[in-house]
This record gives sequence, C-alpha cells and structure tokens, in this order.
Amino acid sequence: MSNAREETIRVISFDGKATTWPSWKEKFLAKAKKKGYKKILQKKVEVIKETETIPDSDPDKNEKLANRELNENAYADLILSIDATKPTGRTVFNLIRNTKSDDYPDGNAANAWTALEKKFEPKTAPSKAKLHRLFYKAEMKKDVDPINFITYLEDIRSRLADAGIKMDDEHFILQVLNTVTTGYATEVRLIEEKLDKSETVTIDDLKDRLSLEYERVLKWKKHEEEDEDESDKSDEENEKAFFSTQFKGRCNYCGKYGHNASRCRQRMRDMDNQDNNNQKNGKSNKTCNYCGKYGHKESNCRNKK
Repeated sequence: MSNAREETIRVISFDGKATTWPSWKEKFLAKAKKKGYKKILQKKVEVIKETETIPDSDPDKNEKLANRELNENAYADLILSIDATKPTGRTVFNLIRNTKSDDYPDGNAANAWTALEKKFEPKTAPSKAKLHRLFYKAEMKKDVDPINFITYLEDIRSRLADAGIKMDDEHFILQVLNTVTTGYATEVRLIEEKLDKSETVTIDDLKDRLSLEYERVLKWKKHEEEDEDESDKSDEENEKAFFSTQFKGRCNYCGKYGHNASRCRQRMRDMDNQDNNNQKNGKSNKTCNYCGKYGHKESNCRNKK
C-alpha cells in the first residue's frame, strides 16, 4: 500500500460571470487576508522580479523573498479558483494566465487582480450608465422573495459605489418601495409614513417587513392548498363510504367495485340509449298485450292488424 498522502486543494470557485463576481471577490479577499497575500493583490507590497537578484547585504532580503512566495501562492489560488469548463470561465482563466512573463514566470497576482477588476468593475461612463439602467429599471416580479430582489439591488448599488457613484440608504429604500409589487402596499405605506416623520428606517427593517409579509402570504397559500386537498379527499371518502354501505362487491354488468347491477350507471345509460333506438325504429321495450311478444306495443301489433 502506498504511503503517499493525498492533499485536497480547497478553492473558492468562480464561473467568470459578472453576477457572481461581487460575492466571489469578497470571499477571495477574505481568504487572501487570512493567507497573508491580500496586500500583494492590492499592490500595497512590491514583489521583486524573478530576474532581479537580491543581494545578501540587503536588510530586507528575507521580506522580499517572502513576498515572492506570497505572490506565487496568490497566483496559484487565483488560477485554481477559475471554473474553466464554461466559456466565461475560460475567458477569465486566460486573463489571469496572460500575466505570466519572463520577469514573473509563475504569474503576477497583482496584475491579474487588476485585470479582473477592470473587466468586472469598469469605471467608464458607458459602464456607469449601464449600471444606472439596471438599478432603476429593476422591478420585483410576483411571487419573488423580496430578500432576493433587495440583494440584487444591493449588488448593483455596490458596483455603482466601486465606480465612484455613492447612494445613501434612504435613496435605496425609496427605490425598493417604488419597485415592489402591489401585494406589499400596506408595508410600503407604513415605511413611507416613518420616513415622512424623519424616523430611522434601515435596510434591515425594510427586509424584515417585506419578508414577514412574503412568509405570511406563503403560509396562506399553503393552508388553502391543504384545505382543497382535504376537501377533495373528504368527497372521495364520503363517496366510498356511501357505496360501502350500499353494496360490497363488483357489479355484474360493468365489473366495477362498489355497486350492484341495479345501481349501475353504465347499465342505465345503455338502457336509455336502447329506448331511444327502439323509439326511432318503432319498437318498444315492453311486451305486447295482444300477442304476448316482446318488442312492440298492442297498437303496433301485426297479428292484431
């Protein structure tokens, strides 16, 4: 048996989509701080080129060598985090890989991070305009969890802030109130009254109120569905109970369980159809009083005529 130990490399996967970038960025920076290379990514620490020799007389030699190693670790974690099985992931993968050079053969984590921020956090006028449109055109659809909708708007707000456009909480709350569905009219009115009175309303307060109403509506719908199911079940059980008190067995006419031939609906329908056909053909389902034969009345009896 091999004594080699297999180690699992834990990564925070990124699919390369703009919608998942904010959350992945926050997680990766938290991991970077824990592993000691966050300052490398943010270019707060200089990483000496591999082609540059650090003299032994340099008092900061050990620190510079340590920063080189941190840069390599940061680059490795970045490249391993990308899900290259998707087209968007492959684009980001190549973006990071292109930071390799003769000076940095194992990659330049700081340049890679800067490239990612330029791609997903552009600060150009068109990109800002696009974020504005996304924020002010967003409308909550029916049956959508308000927490998910508010989180979506918070994400856009955060991206606007990264682009240099700040938005205070009251402005954000008013925009949410203007875009929720009519089912939250009462909650909207109460929050607006608080704002009119200059009372403090936080985004968490907004979430709590809308979420409470959402859960209440879901609970009502669930009870209504359960009541309908119980009603259908009761009708079915009552029907079975009725038939069970009348007859226990199968019908000799149609073969179904729960009734006998005298109560068979199929037999009754067939008899009605037969009567209709007989009337059309001048026949009857009765016995003739003159000749005693079945299938006609005395008034139609040929023998009597």
